[in-house]
Amino acid sequence: SNWLVEQWQVALTKYGIKYFRNSDCVGVDGAFKHFRKDPNQADEEDRSRTLAIRNELMKLCEDSRVTAYGITIDLSDFNSVVDTPEKKEAFGGTPYYHAATWTIIRCAQHLKENRPGDVLAFGFDEHEVYEKELPRIFQELRDRMPDIAPLLVSIAPHDDKTSIPIQVADL
Repeated sequence: SNWLVEQWQVALTKYGIKYFRNSDCVGVDGAFKHFRKDPNQADEEDRSRTLAIRNELMKLCEDSRVTAYGITIDLSDFNSVVDTPEKKEAFGGTPYYHAATWTIIRCAQHLKENRPGDVLAFGFDEHEVYEKELPRIFQELRDRMPDIAPLLVSIAPHDDKTSIPIQVADL
């Protein structure tokens, strides 16, 4: 939502943070490094300050219309089942295949049921593997699922340092 993007930017500016990345927040590193009293290491007081900022950002998400949906796959279980090249191919070639497929399908179904007339533009964090796999999966769904294909408008990678929706997803 535009409201969330605007409020997120206000909060980042207020604290002198260029971007939000959860691992940097927890580690008091990257964009959060200036919160360290000792530039060489973070202590619990530093971490407490950055986690309070994270809580403030989380509250913005709670007050917005953003809905989160995700899927996890236990990689050890996946690898124990997908233990031959043939099985790997049958499972889409990567554990990301099913997670992405079901996430996209579920988002499209939710939109179709609750927001008729709207469409989906998917964005994802730039990543060497995802940038190859996700557009392929997205196109496969458009080709195989005519009931949701009209809803699947676009998919594109975004830089997490400049894309607030990606930062929100990281949170």
